[in-house]
Parts: sequence; structure tokens; C-alpha cells
Amino acid sequence: MARHAREPDDPALEVDARQLESCLQTLGERLGATIVSLMGRETERAYVWGRAGAPDGVPADAAAGAQTLSATAKWSGGARSSADATATVDVPYASFAAAYNGTGISDDAEPAGANFDGSGYSYSAQALAGIGLTPGATAGYGGLTFHWPDSAPGTPDMVTADGQTITLSGQGSTLGLLGAANNGSDSGPVTVTYTDGSTSSGTVTFADWYNNAAVPGCTLATTVPYWNRPPGGLPVRPVGLYVTTVALDPGKTVAAVTLPSESRFHAFAAAIG
Repeated sequence: MARHAREPDDPALEVDARQLESCLQTLGERLGATIVSLMGRETERAYVWGRAGAPDGVPADAAAGAQTLSATAKWSGGARSSADATATVDVPYASFAAAYNGTGISDDAEPAGANFDGSGYSYSAQALAGIGLTPGATAGYGGLTFHWPDSAPGTPDMVTADGQTITLSGQGSTLGLLGAANNGSDSGPVTVTYTDGSTSSGTVTFADWYNNAAVPGCTLATTVPYWNRPPGGLPVRPVGLYVTTVALDPGKTVAAVTLPSESRFHAFAAAIG
């Protein structure tokens, strides 16, 4: 975070030095504030001031993911003359595509270009195209409209859940994720943040793509006729894609979704409806 000199019209928040960590957390939760300085002004007291860098959201140059805010307060008098504190905030990814951290779709001519399950197997781009899932395509499953990744085979196209917060805007009664798990089904908590600052939560579940059969908590969206495999791998077989959903407050507008931390849980798209 950048440092600036205090200006007369900067908003100021006076806090006791012992509340420094709480103050940092409050500022961090705003995600639009720039912490600029902490300085002593009176005995046993400290001041924090900041300037809104992006009042409606995250500063344009902020890196997504977990970020650390830190500050030092200095004052005169009393048993102590300074205090340090840090706070961690989770900066949302700007879009679902911005959060891609894995490659799950390969070209039949280059199956090694993707690795959905960690063992070299992946969805076939040609097999997906055969059921209408070409790059950038729109597909309806479970009453929701999903936008398939607009990615070339062998390039990042999926989000492997690692606790990411992703900006997602919309209003409706249901949030859906389209994807699959590997090496067994996988479940975890998801948190939805609304534009008014409130949250709701639920559990999302993906069945194993290999089984091509739903489990409680998800439905089978479609069957992909075959997968791509590494040399000498298991026989060619169909694999599944699933939809998992959580309920939303239909009277509120979604601002972001926070995924679980489940390394076998892979999502290609999200939808609100």
C-alpha cells in the first residue's frame, strides 16, 4: 500500500494504539481504502488516516488473493512508544476467468496440454465440441445459463478451488457451478457476499468425473463422450460434468463468491438464475 502525507480533507479515524490491529482489519474489509500512515499525536493515542483509492471496489492495481496490510503507530509518553500490526484481506478476482488456475481441456492432437486430475487425464476439446461446448459457448443446465470458458485447448480454463473470492454480479434465487471432481466426489462450503455487505453460505458438491454419475448435492449436466489420456493410460471412457447449486437471497444482488479450499474441486463456469 502506498504512503502519503496527510491532507486537511483526508478522513481521519482516531483510535487507541491498542486497537491498531482492529483498525487495520476494518480498513482492510473496505478494500477501497489506502492505508497511508500511522503517527503519534497525543500521549497513549494514535491516528490512522486514509484516502479512498477506489470507493466502489478494489484499487485497479491491487493483486487478487490474500494480501497483507501492515502499519506502525508511534506516540510519546506511557510505557510504550510504538506498536506494529498486520491484517490479511482477501482481494477478489475481477472475474471467473481471471481466477483460472488450472488447465483441464486438451486438444486430441496434444493430450499432454492439459491435466484435469493431476495424473495427466483431461477433457477432450473435440469431444466437448461434439456436445456443443466450444470455447465461449453458452449452455443451459439445471435451469441456469453457463458461459463455457473462452479458452483455447491447453490454456487455463478452470478454477481449482483454493478459497478464492471471485467477483460475480447478478440477482436470482440460485448460484450454480459447472465442473467436476477427480478421484472421488468433493464438497465444501461456499460463501456468497451481497452488495449490501451481508453474506449467505451453503455447501457445493461435485461428483467424480470418472464415474459419470451424480451424487447427492449435484446433478449430471452432460456426459462427455471420451477423455484424453496419457500414453499407456486407462482405456478411453466417457466422463461427466456436473452442476452444483446453493440458494441465494433473491431480493439482494450478488457481489462475489468465495469458493471452498478443496484441491479436487474444479469449476469451469458459474451462473446466477
